[in-house]
Amino acid sequence: MDLLAPFKKVVSKVKDVVDKVSDSIDKEADEAKNSERLQKWKKKFDTAKASHNVDLMDEREYLYLGNRMVDKNINSRDLPTKHANNVYNIVFEFIETQVNTQIPQPSVKSMRQEFAEQARMIEDSVTNTLKRIDIEDINDANERITPVQGYSIMELAWNPDIKHQRYRGDLELYSRHPKQLIPQPRVYRLQKMDYFFVLSTVTADYVERRYGKDMDREQEQFTENTSLAGTTSVNNNRSSLNGDGTLTEIVCWYKDEDGDIGKFVWVNDTVLEDLPKYFFRRVRRCEECGQISYEDVCENTINVDGIEMECGSKRFKTHVEDKEVLYEDKVIGDGTTVPAGTEVPYFIPPVYPEVIRRNVPRNFDFGGQSDVDVIRDQQDAIKKAVTKMEEKVMKSGSIIKLPENLNVSITDVTYQIIKGQIQDLQHIGAEDLQADIGNEMAFIEKQYDHAQSMLGITNSFQGKEDNSAKSGIAKQIQVQQASGRLQSKQYNKNASFKELFELMFYFKLAFYDEPRPYLSKDIDGNDAYKDFDKYKFLMRDDNGELYYNTDFLFSADVGSGLPKDPIFMYNQIKEMLGMGAIDKLQYWTILESLNFPMAKQIKSQIEEQMQQEAMANQQMPPQGAPMGQTPPAVEQILSGFTPEEMDHFRQLTPEEQQGLINQMLSDLGGAA
Repeated sequence: MDLLAPFKKVVSKVKDVVDKVSDSIDKEADEAKNSERLQKWKKKFDTAKASHNVDLMDEREYLYLGNRMVDKNINSRDLPTKHANNVYNIVFEFIETQVNTQIPQPSVKSMRQEFAEQARMIEDSVTNTLKRIDIEDINDANERITPVQGYSIMELAWNPDIKHQRYRGDLELYSRHPKQLIPQPRVYRLQKMDYFFVLSTVTADYVERRYGKDMDREQEQFTENTSLAGTTSVNNNRSSLNGDGTLTEIVCWYKDEDGDIGKFVWVNDTVLEDLPKYFFRRVRRCEECGQISYEDVCENTINVDGIEMECGSKRFKTHVEDKEVLYEDKVIGDGTTVPAGTEVPYFIPPVYPEVIRRNVPRNFDFGGQSDVDVIRDQQDAIKKAVTKMEEKVMKSGSIIKLPENLNVSITDVTYQIIKGQIQDLQHIGAEDLQADIGNEMAFIEKQYDHAQSMLGITNSFQGKEDNSAKSGIAKQIQVQQASGRLQSKQYNKNASFKELFELMFYFKLAFYDEPRPYLSKDIDGNDAYKDFDKYKFLMRDDNGELYYNTDFLFSADVGSGLPKDPIFMYNQIKEMLGMGAIDKLQYWTILESLNFPMAKQIKSQIEEQMQQEAMANQQMPPQGAPMGQTPPAVEQILSGFTPEEMDHFRQLTPEEQQGLINQMLSDLGGAA
């Protein structure tokens, strides 16, 4: 019988009353705080949005898609009276010409000699993650967004809802259109900003599932930032009734007074999430006993006046913490062991989770130079000229001349019969009206060449016929020159991927609490299965304090040569093999890395054959080798061979030679 049961019931009832009162007070305080912060960020949002020109971004998208509208004459007040009837879309052509589907790969070097193995761990782990997060799709989209809008955006996120048998949560990567990111005014580098905003379309069901808020009757705002030209807008505020169940989620990323990253999320006038010090760890602790608990009722044991009893509190609070207590021994980067129970710091990423890829840098501008803006005048002129040329051609035709007194009805019937007097029929004739479009053709060609020249694109680079290149070497030089002019764009692409790789490393240190598997290659090119362990990056400073080592140099490596497909690589490898620069095994190892069909199987067969030959060479003397290099028993057998028998012996396979030697040794009472 539990003699303390009445006492526990009284304590429990008192706690319930205290919890309800305390929860009510906390809720009112949180609502007041959220309302104040919402008004603060909405005011900054309105100011920033006013300087974010989404109309220009829509115009660029429409020009890429082949918009039929034409610009008005800059020297006239009159607006165009008609659209282009025939669009020769050079914007689309030149944007697609520059698309490069190659994905830069991470290269990581340690600035500390003892962390060289950790650098390889980062490199291989990031490479694995790139394959999992569908980087090909994101890169393909950004290859077009970047030149059209002048820049593109990649957003790295941590999804805690991804479940695995061994761990929970993982990295995700998103592509954001420049319309969706509203930067802080007059600050031109994202990581230097105090705040910025990211808008995205979400469903009301998602909001309820993710944040527990019912917003079915809410209107969608700011569709001009989340769709092309805000096609669902219905009023001056460009809001729409939520007939399709969508809403605009606004995320504010900001830095607090300590320089730490914070996150504030809202829809319309409803706060969804307020996470100051976003990258710090959030731990749910019981308000009564202070211990970690994730149950509805705290089951931790507490001591009340010397009596051990279950806490039983229903009041919990999420604490923002920057340190953890190890639950088991951990081997850290310097090879020493940190025992269980030691307090270890969490890694706190110091950067925003957004990466900006610029097309061509532009002074005093957050984004970059848009290729569409560069050739917009030429595109507009070509649309007008082509339309005029088409009208001239379509209005061309033939005039049929007939005598005034000849009553004939002309039709389009083949071999029409016309009867009349011979002298009258002789006066029937036709006059073709041919439109002269030579001037328009020359004008269009000149505008096209001008647009090519400004973007640094040549016919050779596009793979078109180029008569100015009289030899293969000359053509290659022309392509290299074009590639050189576009090198700045490739540099900015690599720079953005370098930043992404470093950000992925920071996220792994911040969120990977348990070892995460990744696939690597050993020195022989074979698969090696390893784990990313964040504790391998821990080290001690001169005062004995633990911290995470981030002294690594990141770069993005990609084949910067002209070829964009493996055919060039195959040809280069064949030439190297022919010159003797690589052997047969190295040749098939490289082909395996290029995913050449059956390369792995052929490489394995070559390795097996080489092993067999090596074993045979260890057991048998080479032709002409001194007998003193072989075991005495084998020496004795071989010395008894006649020259004819030795020639026959050497013609046998290594297995047959070994079998014969073993048999003869057995007859002599020996063993191989």
